[in-house]
Amino acid sequence: MQALRQFVNQSPRDWLPVRRRIAQRPAEVITPEAWMVDDAAGEP
Repeated sequence: MQALRQFVNQSPRDWLPVRRRIAQRPAEVITPEAWMVDDAAGEP
């Protein structure tokens, strides 16, 4: 997970369009009433 985060953070590409598309995919199927961000997979 750390290696992936480091790769994304050091990338010269803009990550916002990718994150926006990832968020839109479930919204096309369901209508969320609220979004919750959980970093439970992060470092202890």
